[in-house]
Amino acid sequence: MTDSARPFRSLATRLAPLVAVGLALSACGFRPMDAHAPNQAGSPELARIDIAPIPDRIGQVMRAGIDRRLNPTGAVADTAYVLRVTYTKTTASRGLRSDDSAARNDFILSATFQLTSVAKNDAAAKTLLKGVSTAVTRHNNPEQLYAGYVSARAAEERAAEMAAEDIARQLRLYFRFPENYPELKTTAPEPVEHTRPTRP
Repeated sequence: MTDSARPFRSLATRLAPLVAVGLALSACGFRPMDAHAPNQAGSPELARIDIAPIPDRIGQVMRAGIDRRLNPTGAVADTAYVLRVTYTKTTASRGLRSDDSAARNDFILSATFQLTSVAKNDAAAKTLLKGVSTAVTRHNNPEQLYAGYVSARAAEERAAEMAAEDIARQLRLYFRFPENYPELKTTAPEPVEHTRPTRP
């Protein structure tokens, strides 16, 4: 064996145990606890979550994204939970041109969500889960106004989709491991009209 081939053999020898462990775990069905295939419905309870309307275009993108991830098959089920989401958005300038205008912008989206059960018979509505999701995207700020407008809108939509993915992930974890979440103090939620988001 040539000297040049020895490093490759040494690397393969070191990686072999890791590959064997990975194959063994995949064979026994191991998955990271927050892993989720795009077309995997997960807990049937996820399809029973009604997402309250979220204002403005960013809210609509976020709402449709959450619904698509929680209920990818579009299954129709009785509403047992209501998800309410509010958000704030900010923009931070990055880099300056000679005229002191920003060359790039960071778009920061912070979404706060609350999952409550629906009051039924003698059971009052309960707050089940609260959480926050923050998404940051960066976009160029070209001198052409229309190009800058398109770039900013694309960054906003990317952030909305990122927040939707994170919120859906937190909800999946809650329904998969409810014993890991302490009971929250119940607050009376505002009434909401139960409407499913219209998917694009």
